[in-house]
Amino acid sequence: MNINTIIISVVIFSYGTWFILAVFNNLVDFKTNKFLIGKMITMEEIINDPNLGNKLQSRAINGEHWPSIILSCVICYQLITAIKLAFTGFMLINLVISGGSITNEVLLGVNYSLLMLLILWFGFLTGGLWFGYWMKMPQVQLVHLLLVLTTLLCLILVNSL
Repeated sequence: MNINTIIISVVIFSYGTWFILAVFNNLVDFKTNKFLIGKMITMEEIINDPNLGNKLQSRAINGEHWPSIILSCVICYQLITAIKLAFTGFMLINLVISGGSITNEVLLGVNYSLLMLLILWFGFLTGGLWFGYWMKMPQVQLVHLLLVLTTLLCLILVNSL
């Protein structure tokens, strides 16, 4: 049995399991992320601060329906990504059980799955930066930065073994 296949299988399957749980949490606790998105796009805290983000305030989006629409779109993308990641993880586990090696086709699937995650994380960072979330929600930005780094590390690991 190839140790590289086992390592990649464990990493991708674990990441996939974690991400499926993240999607499930977004569905079960929709209200929390809806609140956070609303807080970010209305820029209320920045608007109420006379010293920060004065030139960004025109980007604020108001309306009760927007956070739900944005979060629903994010959850749809997350669900597609989670399914792709889980499918890839199961393919890898099957390779480990059958004693096979990672083929170029499987490696491509792993890379696409991780790329989908990377696109999501950079989307969060870009959207957040547009609304200046780093000024009043720095912990959220740090989570997104850590997710980018984690996904990049997975890509490096997968492609170096």
